[in-house]
Amino acid sequence: MKFRKKPVVVEAIQFTEDVAREALFNGTKGPFGLSVSGDYHPAKGLLYRAWVVIKTLEGETRAGLGVWIIRGAKGELYPCEPDIFAATYEPAECEIDPDRVDEKGRLLPPSAQEGDRGKA
Repeated sequence: MKFRKKPVVVEAIQFTEDVAREALFNGTKGPFGLSVSGDYHPAKGLLYRAWVVIKTLEGETRAGLGVWIIRGAKGELYPCEPDIFAATYEPAECEIDPDRVDEKGRLLPPSAQEGDRGKA
């Protein structure tokens, strides 16, 4: 028998050099609130390499620059190589609740979406 995967809308962010620089040089979090690590020289503005460690259902894995980080239907995170992502996913035509987006237009993690915004 053959099977077709059910269409499911997921959130995804590509871990780019811009995302890594923002996190490493400005002290912000990476995609989906993940911590970004890397080899860089802040005084010279040089970034040699960067990665995030993702706790997947199968254990921890490291994702480097260019990799897409996907939040699945149940909130799980997993990496996806760019060629696989391009072959498997396409932009979804759906509306996003403005309360689910931060001031930079990034989707908030589920905990922040459930009323944590604006609380000290």
